[in-house]
Amino acid sequence: MNIATFSKLFAFSSVAILIGACSGDATSSTDTDGNEVSVDEALKAKVTPGTFKLYSKAHVTPSTSCDLYTQLDLKSAYYSTATLEEHVGWQGGMHCEIAVVPNKRTYRLKLDGTSCGSRIYTGSFTKSGERSEIKITDNRTRTCKDIVAAKVIVEEKKNGTTTKKYSYDGGGSESAIWPSDAKTLVAQTRGGGFTPQPPAGSTCTFGATKYSLDVATKKVSWEVCEFIDWTTPMKPKSGTTTLSTSKYATVVDAIGEVSISTDSICGADKPLLTLTVTSPSEGTKTFTDDFYSCRGDGTYITNIEGVFDAFRDAVGH
Repeated sequence: MNIATFSKLFAFSSVAILIGACSGDATSSTDTDGNEVSVDEALKAKVTPGTFKLYSKAHVTPSTSCDLYTQLDLKSAYYSTATLEEHVGWQGGMHCEIAVVPNKRTYRLKLDGTSCGSRIYTGSFTKSGERSEIKITDNRTRTCKDIVAAKVIVEEKKNGTTTKKYSYDGGGSESAIWPSDAKTLVAQTRGGGFTPQPPAGSTCTFGATKYSLDVATKKVSWEVCEFIDWTTPMKPKSGTTTLSTSKYATVVDAIGEVSISTDSICGADKPLLTLTVTSPSEGTKTFTDDFYSCRGDGTYITNIEGVFDAFRDAVGH
């Protein structure tokens, strides 16, 4: 064998060895990274949205100097997720000298079971070869008359170690206006504002709308002022629609985006929008669009239009 032939064989063998090494059975630790709950499972879970402070003990009183807690955000805008992030807070104008690593992580959730009205969600993911698991017990809709440690209990496991945390129920809230035992919601506007005069003989105005939701049945009774043409008087049109689980979740998500307003706005030419919520725990409360908050005659809220949009899409009117 001459030197040229030997060189070619050596080069070929080297390439073969490299290819074999690259295509062998060895697997990168990141090959299995990702959420282990499927999108379909997370779509079906339908977790009730809410934001909570979590502590390692139940019934704690948060510190006013250095408040160390885990923030839990439950969302179901598309599919159900739980996002956790470490926080430190303080009050009274004094800066807390303790720093925390946020360690933000998000789990897709699946509904793993129910017990006495409580809903149990689980999720898991692998990142850089390390597996994390979560179990969330949501007691906000619990029907048994026993005493539970917290509205939301979170168990998180990583590297074989499990930590258990409890929601602070004196301050955490699933929504600014939507208590966990809400029974009905009425979204209403009498219409009007900067709109044309309705056709002669009309008995309602442009934009007049009312949606009444019964939470237990997911049934919406609706009434709208129907416009046909400029020669036909406008009259109320009404009906009932039972919402699918996904449509109901969309409405609840919109309610979760509503917040109490501290603004003082003196608006004009916009229909007045209101939401009325009834629950055993808080009675009947009415909230008004903060577009007219300078009137100072009620409790004003932001993002109210999103609730009307969700109802409109859900019932088709």
